[in-house]
Amino acid sequence: MATFTDRKIDCLLPHFHISELQHRIATADDQAAYTELFNRMAPLLLKFVKAIVRQNEAAEEIVSDVFVRIWEKRKTLDHIQNFKLYLYVSARNQAVNYLRSKNHQYVMRVDALEPGLYLPAEDPLAVNDRVLMTLMACRQLAAPFCNAKY
Repeated sequence: MATFTDRKIDCLLPHFHISELQHRIATADDQAAYTELFNRMAPLLLKFVKAIVRQNEAAEEIVSDVFVRIWEKRKTLDHIQNFKLYLYVSARNQAVNYLRSKNHQYVMRVDALEPGLYLPAEDPLAVNDRVLMTLMACRQLAAPFCNAKY
């Protein structure tokens, strides 16, 4: 079985219309459209999630879970206006939930805080990620003081 990293990343090809795939999945249970969506978006989401969880296996599992939930909720997909953003937000939320469940420390390099790392700066998700990264950095800085006994 091929891994996420083996897949060719060609999401910018003109024939690729995520909204068309979204519609085909939602209205016709189109498995070919689902497979195409997975093949084109999973490598991008994997890179994004790896930057958050810093573990390859966990990132692959999170991205797989995102796509399983997409298929399970396929009948409601037509109501989503920006499906690509929805995929990134879902992946980010799953990654944060994973970190919380594993009680991981939120360790981020300063260069990982760059908002335009994976998405255009004008994208609302980039703004949300900056806020999330700032909160995680603040939590990391405050940790020694929170555990101090007076």
